[in-house]
Amino acid sequence: MPDARKLLFDLKKTYPDNLDVAGKLAANLLPDDVVRARTEIDQILKADAANAAGLLLLGQIQFNSGEYDKVEETFKKSPTLKSTYPQAEFLLGQVAMKKGQTDQAQDHFQKSLSVNSRYLPARAALAELLMSKSKFADSRTEVKTMLAVQPNFVPALILDATLDLAEKKYSDAEPKLTALVKSQPNNSLVHRQMGLYYDARGRTSDAEKSLLRALELQPDTQKGLQDLIQFYMRTKQSDKAIQRLTAVPDDKKQALHYELLGLVYAQAARTSDAEKAYQMALLKDPSNTNTVGYLVALYLKSGRLDEGLKELDVLIKGNPSNAGAHTVKGMIFEQQGKIQEAKQSYAQALKVDPNYETAGNNLAFLLAEQGQDLNTALGWAQMARKKQPDNPGIADTLGWVYFKLGSYLLARDQLQFAVGKQPDNPVFQYHLALIYKETKQIPEAQNALKKALNSPKDFKEKSLAQAALKDIASLK
Repeated sequence: MPDARKLLFDLKKTYPDNLDVAGKLAANLLPDDVVRARTEIDQILKADAANAAGLLLLGQIQFNSGEYDKVEETFKKSPTLKSTYPQAEFLLGQVAMKKGQTDQAQDHFQKSLSVNSRYLPARAALAELLMSKSKFADSRTEVKTMLAVQPNFVPALILDATLDLAEKKYSDAEPKLTALVKSQPNNSLVHRQMGLYYDARGRTSDAEKSLLRALELQPDTQKGLQDLIQFYMRTKQSDKAIQRLTAVPDDKKQALHYELLGLVYAQAARTSDAEKAYQMALLKDPSNTNTVGYLVALYLKSGRLDEGLKELDVLIKGNPSNAGAHTVKGMIFEQQGKIQEAKQSYAQALKVDPNYETAGNNLAFLLAEQGQDLNTALGWAQMARKKQPDNPGIADTLGWVYFKLGSYLLARDQLQFAVGKQPDNPVFQYHLALIYKETKQIPEAQNALKKALNSPKDFKEKSLAQAALKDIASLK
């Protein structure tokens, strides 16, 4: 890279107005001299405001600085950008990931690969995303494709071992990771993955050594610090985590340092310290949605719902497209008994992201409870069920909507699944009992109601369950 940079500067002197030279020089400077790179980009865009290469470089700068909405705006200025450069859709996918929009991210990564199927960063990102969705077979397919293109592509080799860990194939993962450590002794990501392997195997001391080595190799990486602190939290070593974070000089502490401190303090039940840490994190980075979420969770846990709503309003003002923030706001309104406001918040979340299953499930349940707009409720409940097929709560919602629509057999299937997953859930048992009553399965209905009422957990339908049991008894 230094040799390339010297050559590019020589070319710049000879051809000061050449836009190709400006673009290549900007790309070379981007990692460590953003100001100088921006000068070259400005020259390109001044000559041609729709220059795809210049806009792509500008979008990269905006992404690196966390200006995610600006990236999307920038890429709209060239009609050919996304169809010419795979990096454009890849960056848009990264933006979607930052916003928690995983389905949109997957779509962008796949579009990037449709532009250039050999663009490995997009394929690696897609493989990692599929793995996060527990679509391990699909993720492995992407890994195999990467290794066919470039057999020694380290991100693919790491993902291969990570998939083994995710599927608990430890005997397969260990030799792969050992070989990577040997061939890539100075690769931080390899040591990180080795640390996670040791952690999964209960080898705490080895895990700590590997995670410390990963951070030593890349001391400025936030992910390395985050991994180490989360490891300390998992292993109940709060003191080590606090010591590591507080050792960072105050003038060098970034938002992440304070956010992690807040998490550690919250785990240690030091609520006041956690709140102060989160507030310091937001002073450093007011747009950090994760920190706001943690602070809101802290307020909710301590019953300070109004303060939680205020923080969510600030977050939504800064990022109106945050479906999660709208959804949490709806959940707070539910706790406050403000059902209409809750429905509006869930609807807004779904307007922003029609595939946000938590909002869809919650809105469907409220509509079913009120017996309103049941066809709409059915659509949202089916979407949520498709997104999370193993979630018993979502199955309960879909079953309850079917019950309200009079589709008792379909309702029964859903509730039997939910009860099979959580037999001690009194609400599931109550719902199943009412369905059994409609399908004339009276002994089963009576048994389900007894299970609901014998549960040590309180539930708001308890008096209705008692009345239903008396009603069924009178039928005999």
